[in-house]
Amino acid sequence: MTNEEFYRTPLYELKLDRSLIIDLDCDSDARTITKAIILLAEALGLTVCAEGGETDQAVEFLQVTGCQKAQGFYLRKPPSSSAFADFVA
Repeated sequence: MTNEEFYRTPLYELKLDRSLIIDLDCDSDARTITKAIILLAEALGLTVCAEGGETDQAVEFLQVTGCQKAQGFYLRKPPSSSAFADFVA
């Protein structure tokens, strides 16, 4: 892939890393940065998915600021190995 092809690759979704989201409850800078990123992505027409939604407060903040998708233990616990094996089968 050439540099020109790389820069013309369409983007549809922006994923926010857990390392930023995990501090939303206690760090105002993390909230400010997250909100700015979500607003920028919205202006570019991108869907935003945040990893690390592990508390009610973090998930609520993400919803209020316009984040469309979230992942994390608060939303759903990982399945046990036997439940996952049953799902795959």
